[in-house]
Amino acid sequence: MGGEYCKLNKFFQTFGIHHRLICPHTHEQNGSVEHRHRHIIEIGLTLLGQHSVVLQFWNYAFESSVYLINRMPTLVLQNQSFF
Repeated sequence: MGGEYCKLNKFFQTFGIHHRLICPHTHEQNGSVEHRHRHIIEIGLTLLGQHSVVLQFWNYAFESSVYLINRMPTLVLQNQSFF
């Protein structure tokens, strides 16, 4: 159980992605993931609502929300963005 993503480690390493696994049934470790997921959902829904876009284009709204979030300055990086 939980080993289905281990085969992707080499793929992630080629792109410089640090793949971290959490222990099963430990909701404490999911807090930051749930927060990020909620942030993506809120921005995606805001984009859809502000521009009165039909739900047919929801995938573009959420791709755009991730794009925008990754380019926002963050305190963790001394007010720099990831890109």
